[in-house]
Amino acid sequence: MNETLISGEQTRVLKEGLRRLEEENSNLREEFSTRIHQLHTLNDVARALNSVLNLDVLFRLIISLATHELGADRGSLMILEGDGLRVKAAFGLSEKVKQKTVVKVGEGVCGTVAASGRPLLVRDREDLHELELKGQGSYRDYSFVCAP
Repeated sequence: MNETLISGEQTRVLKEGLRRLEEENSNLREEFSTRIHQLHTLNDVARALNSVLNLDVLFRLIISLATHELGADRGSLMILEGDGLRVKAAFGLSEKVKQKTVVKVGEGVCGTVAASGRPLLVRDREDLHELELKGQGSYRDYSFVCAP
């Protein structure tokens, strides 16, 4: 019988390979869990969309789910009406702000996103200033996402 002995170096290499596989497996499980959560949320949204006939209720449902998923303190859903975007549903904004807010397409963050059709992520005040947006208003927060 010919037995092959495993050297210390080979054992070290095998252990390192096993450690990398365990780490990759852990990362894949975490990613899988995140994807499952996203799919459940998407399924909830799809069911809600199919069951809601009233647009105001639908808008409130969408902003509620979006702010919950993003962990946001505030959020709004704006719709193009005439020459500007108007708030149709909001979370964490006063009624006065919701009623008075009108954003011209091409101006500020929301207007720029509406004009470009591309989402925008602002992480901090520096990101906002680098954008050099036309008609930029004042913002209470400097970290937000805006999507068309």
